[in-house]
Amino acid sequence: MAKRSRNFQSNNISSKNDSDKKSENESLWGKTIKFWIVDVPAMMFMGIIVGILISYAFMSSKPELFIHPLISAAVQATLTAQPTVTILSTPTILSNTPASSTPQVQFINSCDDYGIKITSPVSGDKFPRNGTLHGTYTKKPENAEVWIFSIYREKKHVDYRPRNIAILQDDGSWISETSYIGEIGNETELAPFIVGKDARILINYHNMVGAAIKQWFAITELPSDLVPCSSSAIVEITPPN
Repeated sequence: MAKRSRNFQSNNISSKNDSDKKSENESLWGKTIKFWIVDVPAMMFMGIIVGILISYAFMSSKPELFIHPLISAAVQATLTAQPTVTILSTPTILSNTPASSTPQVQFINSCDDYGIKITSPVSGDKFPRNGTLHGTYTKKPENAEVWIFSIYREKKHVDYRPRNIAILQDDGSWISETSYIGEIGNETELAPFIVGKDARILINYHNMVGAAIKQWFAITELPSDLVPCSSSAIVEITPPN
């Protein structure tokens, strides 16, 4: 009788152990399924959110590292789509314009209105890659700048490359110190340009993209407030001074 009781107790203990193991296995499977179905997607989602926030913060502080070369073309196309009338000075309201009617505005459409000319170098000169240009003007542009560009005239298009701003002196002269105007041994045409607000934005993007990717793309279409002057000089580029 005692033996049968011990066997019965042993069987009960064995059944309990099997039940505990089964519960442990079921609990382990449940945790595994929850981990892959719930925890992993939740962690991935949080990682994506954190990554987006970090990328946004970094992009805000280092925008030049995220700019694609095509941005220059996109900005250029946007600016080119503006009206062709060039406003190069503060609009002047005519004194005889009735207050109730639409104001009439005077526009300046030509670089020649400012008498901007390049005096040195002149066509045929040998000019160092980092040379200094000189010129004259008769009137300072209002709300605009004067920049020196290299011009490359191809068969099907013209390439424009901004080089540096020209500093207008009070005596009617200007000076522009360039650090690079092209490859040594090549010819380039140097000319002053009137640069308005939108054109300056284009130049800033051109320079920022070039500095970021170490490659400077040419401007092939001019916005309405980037106006070339008729005075220019075709020079042969020599080694820097």
